[in-house]
Amino acid sequence: QRYLPGRRLPEKAIDILDSACVLARNTGEVTREHVRAAVAGLANLPPEAVACSFADICKDLGERLAQRVKGQPEALKKVSRLLKRRTAGFDRRRERPLGSFLFIGPTGTGKTELAKALAEAFFGSVRYMVRLDMSEYSDDASVSRLLGSNPGYIDSERGGLITEAVRKNPFSLFLFDEIEKAAPTVIRLFLQILDEGRLADASGESFDFKNVLMVFTTNAASHGRKHSLGFLGREDALVQEREIMEQELQEVFPREFLGRFDELVMFDELSPETVREIFVSIIAGEAAHLSEKGVFLEVGEDAIDALSVLAAGSPFGGREVHKVLAAKVLDPLSELILEGARGVFKVEVSSVEGKEIRVRPAHRCGETHEGRSEGSLRSKAG
Repeated sequence: QRYLPGRRLPEKAIDILDSACVLARNTGEVTREHVRAAVAGLANLPPEAVACSFADICKDLGERLAQRVKGQPEALKKVSRLLKRRTAGFDRRRERPLGSFLFIGPTGTGKTELAKALAEAFFGSVRYMVRLDMSEYSDDASVSRLLGSNPGYIDSERGGLITEAVRKNPFSLFLFDEIEKAAPTVIRLFLQILDEGRLADASGESFDFKNVLMVFTTNAASHGRKHSLGFLGREDALVQEREIMEQELQEVFPREFLGRFDELVMFDELSPETVREIFVSIIAGEAAHLSEKGVFLEVGEDAIDALSVLAAGSPFGGREVHKVLAAKVLDPLSELILEGARGVFKVEVSSVEGKEIRVRPAHRCGETHEGRSEGSLRSKAG
């Protein structure tokens, strides 16, 4: 009932049994694992997503999200608390989507990263995230791209973008980026999904969104925190920020649209400490990836500090971390590798050139690059 809601009994039970028998043909016995794999195949889900319930996923959801998204504890708390309440059954309106959120904040603060983390946590992979740039749906005619063309018109047999996506993957996350750029008719289209968990395409066929996470992002009200400066205490400041945010949102979106969301989630601008934490995490990941190719990084604390300073002042937030890392570390490292260098490379701050980042092969007395094992990597970033 949960994974194949669009199919009827006894047909879906027979389909599951047939698939499970095919999977068990070499063992002679159908096990629980075969049935789970059969359900996963019919629902177009990875087997691990079927093996555990949403309740199991939510038990440590906050901690798992915090490993991916840095510097946004309040946002993570809001999202995880809502999803825990929903999966625990404290919601009388079960026809609504699994969760619906409006992520509000400046560019590069972790909104998209949190959506990816949720897709992986609930559905097993980021490939179950459907991402749409709403700047491409800024005119009324774009509704037909989402719902499909009316019967008799060109391409009417192709169906709509979001309706066909939920048909293919009824368990997925939809990410609508920069929703403030969408046409009013497009925004009204989402009211039925957010309120009733259903949407009909242009041909009149109804689609179920009850097992979907709906995430919308906007930069439209990201100035509230800048306005709430002064001598207010933390609690008073938070109340004022919320009021300013709601005022700014209501200038952009219809009130009935804002009222449909389970949570309006604010994202803070990243602090220098958070930018540094992101750098450490990304460098550790790059070091692990490069070590598989026989390339090892040693990154000093002073180099991490200098790289973080370069990214911290950017208006692009966390996205600047990847740009700085590519320009200052990966590009010069690529040049060295193409020249034939291998082994250990040091990322350091040049003492001669002040704060200039330098990447060079590590030549130590009596040490050669050949035969170096992964276990000898001493990456201070990881």
